[in-house]
Amino acid sequence: MKNKVFAILTVLILAVATNGFAAETLSFAGLTWTQVDDVWQVTDSGLVNAGTASTNTHIFAPLDQTGNILTYTWTIYFGDTASATSGPMAGLHLFVTDPWNAGRGDSLLIFQDQNRLVLYEGVNGTLPGAYRLEVTEAKVTVGETHSYKAVVNTVSGAVEIYRDEQFLYTWQPKNPIPDGSYISFRTNRTIAMLMDFSFSSK
Repeated sequence: MKNKVFAILTVLILAVATNGFAAETLSFAGLTWTQVDDVWQVTDSGLVNAGTASTNTHIFAPLDQTGNILTYTWTIYFGDTASATSGPMAGLHLFVTDPWNAGRGDSLLIFQDQNRLVLYEGVNGTLPGAYRLEVTEAKVTVGETHSYKAVVNTVSGAVEIYRDEQFLYTWQPKNPIPDGSYISFRTNRTIAMLMDFSFSSK
């Protein structure tokens, strides 16, 4: 891993008791994480993927994603990559309906590579060719850390996307928001850390 040091990650899932949010605090490792593909380190601090061979690393956890307004925030550190063309790549699936499926069944995937932030609407485990939006203003290189936020209105279906606290786009998927009850982190030939994940519902 080229002597990279994994610093202690302060990762919590927080549901803050303000603005109608439920009062609940869970440790990150308190979720039931299931590793499907590649080598993961799951601790109280967060998730670390230390492999660069797999093009679709796979780990998931159940998360009740009900409510009218759902807010997700997370941070990703992008480490070394074995991809010579797309650079470091990692992202998060929301509303996963089939966590064991390589494509995660139906889901919304927010995925970063070196050239763009891509928003996928996965249907029946299919991502290539699926409806998607590319935000080319959002790029990344090895060694960078970026924060992300998705605000999902499950009534209208609108998804607001932020990176580094800057609003990027409001995305309207073609289909209703999936009713999946899992989240799944994935990387593509990239060493990456998932940090500071939070979720709130109202």
